[in-house]
Amino acid sequence: MKVDVIDGSSMGKALIAGAHFLMEKSSELNKINVFPVPDGDTGTNMASTMEVVISNLPEPIPGEIGRVLDIAAYSMLGSSRGNSGAILAQFMLGLAADLKDEVEVSAVRFSRAAVAAAQKAKHALREPKEGTILTVLDDWAHAFSQKAQKTQSFLRAFFHARNAARASCDKTVTMLPVLKKAHVVDAGARGFVHIIDGIEQFLRTGRFSRERGTGIALVSSTELHIEGLPGEFRYCTEALIAKPTISLDALREAASDYGDSIVVAGDDSLCRVHIHTAKPGAFFDYLDTIGEASGHKVDDMLLQERIASQPKRKCAIVVDTACDLPEKDQLQFGIIRVPLILFTNGKARCDGEGFDLTRLHDRMANDPALTISTSQPPDAVFERAFSIALSSADQVLYLGFASVLSGTFEAGRRSAQRFGNLVRCVDGREITAGYGLLARKAAQLAEQGADAETIASAVEVWRKKLLLYVAVPNLTSLIRTGRLSSVKGLILTKLGIRPIIAPSDEGRAVSGGMYIGKKNGTLKLLSIIKKKLSHGANASVLISHVNAETEAEWLRFQMNEYLVPRGEIDIVPMGPLLASLAWLGAVGIAVLPED
Repeated sequence: MKVDVIDGSSMGKALIAGAHFLMEKSSELNKINVFPVPDGDTGTNMASTMEVVISNLPEPIPGEIGRVLDIAAYSMLGSSRGNSGAILAQFMLGLAADLKDEVEVSAVRFSRAAVAAAQKAKHALREPKEGTILTVLDDWAHAFSQKAQKTQSFLRAFFHARNAARASCDKTVTMLPVLKKAHVVDAGARGFVHIIDGIEQFLRTGRFSRERGTGIALVSSTELHIEGLPGEFRYCTEALIAKPTISLDALREAASDYGDSIVVAGDDSLCRVHIHTAKPGAFFDYLDTIGEASGHKVDDMLLQERIASQPKRKCAIVVDTACDLPEKDQLQFGIIRVPLILFTNGKARCDGEGFDLTRLHDRMANDPALTISTSQPPDAVFERAFSIALSSADQVLYLGFASVLSGTFEAGRRSAQRFGNLVRCVDGREITAGYGLLARKAAQLAEQGADAETIASAVEVWRKKLLLYVAVPNLTSLIRTGRLSSVKGLILTKLGIRPIIAPSDEGRAVSGGMYIGKKNGTLKLLSIIKKKLSHGANASVLISHVNAETEAEWLRFQMNEYLVPRGEIDIVPMGPLLASLAWLGAVGIAVLPED
């Protein structure tokens, strides 16, 4: 079979076939993912990067190869995840830029573009490493070019380059010490070879499918036991920047002040930034100064490593960022928090580690025009969380944010449908510390070997006994958001009266009482708990606050004196979600009586 040129329709079908093959092999890639950190998600990241090609290419596929590559490249840039995903997107952007005006191309013309694109992919990294996908991209492109000079057949050049890519990938096992120690090839390099293998199947058979498929790429519960946990730069952080005001080279250098493993892929109109950093919120704040930031993502690599190293369990727990939970509980039990989307003055940002709470509190104190609102996470974010959780468990229980307050729970339930009976969803009907206490109890039960059904039943029992109260000394947000009329708010302020908020049985925020004096909120909380529970009662307690650590510490001392706590009474910062309503100075307490 001799094919001298390739057009847009053939290229589009080939990319779709390659995407499908990669998606089928993604779980295998996760198992060999040890570089740059052994977080077991390279296959999942590359699959999500390529998957959008299937859905975003129009039907029928355009005949112009330049147009097809342009659609595929920018789709991949927008959805790329991880180091290898960003590199792959940059490679496609390089191809698209070089061939943008072409309808069909010869093997020689395509090979020139591929060589240039491989160099652009390498340039996207501040510190490129040989022995990775970069090496295989370069070897594949040069092999394609060498063969194309000798034959007019696109297919012959492709098959020759395919063999070169496989050989190059096999050599990566000896090129980086971490790969040599683990006796594996680079996962990103193998992922590119899988794309090539999928394209080869299409070229040989002419078959391809636009169906998304039902397979789920589970993040690896690695059996490699690689030493070397994420260092100080614990969070894998990404964002898209539209129309950056500085060059991409300057952005790579500026990013080095915040972390390492830096990839800046894209062009002057749109770029994706990938970095490993200790302070995602501070880095996002910087990005806001140089362009229109969106698509924020933060992965806790230490948490992912902890999950990957856990023995297999019956059930894992997933929550969302309305759940205020101590970090030690997240790490001990492998609890994943799905980030909601928060908007501050109209700018979107992922909740959780995506916010620098200190800076947010400063803005709350000094920016009278500050507005904060929320939106539910995209389905893909839930799907990724469920897949990570399933790497170490047979089932997942998603304990969600109160459904009467947000569409987040429904979004989680919708995403869970793709996993069939592997994921069970339970409406937590709680917020902040109450939600956190339920999550901790659920995780403790899961650690004891309980399945999702048993834990779901226990949650219903706990909820009926759980006490949650939040003292709100500052009425600013309640008035601004219309939850408290300006007239009533003015009267309460004049009289020095402040509300206590509590959840109803359905999870709605209702009045739990009133107190007089802005600083007397914790006294009122203590009084309420004393009326509900007798002295010396056994209970689990969790306290949250908005920049009110002194008051929270006082309340902890009082609870330790009055109750017999089950375990340590932890204090957690109230996340931006509820803090945006309760505002500065708020203190919340959750108490669960124990038998």
